[in-house]
Amino acid sequence: MASDALDIELAVYSCFEGALLFVPSPCRPPRDAEALFGPLAGVGTVTVCLDDERWASILSQIERHLFATVPRPQGLMLVGDDLRAVAPEPDEA
Repeated sequence: MASDALDIELAVYSCFEGALLFVPSPCRPPRDAEALFGPLAGVGTVTVCLDDERWASILSQIERHLFATVPRPQGLMLVGDDLRAVAPEPDEA
């Protein structure tokens, strides 16, 4: 079995108040996510290994709600430097 069979690509959005929101790519955030956390700005994608414990809570939220949110500092630690440049602080946007 190929190792990428256990990976999932997540689209990453910056929420109005700074949190990061994740949805399975290429899906768009559900309407309730947009209503609760919008306006949302797409900032890119991240590939996540389904076995990575750091993502367990987020993947569990996605299974239940079709999206997950995390506070900005925690989200940036997870996505790394790849998205820092395209996910400006809310007051910089």
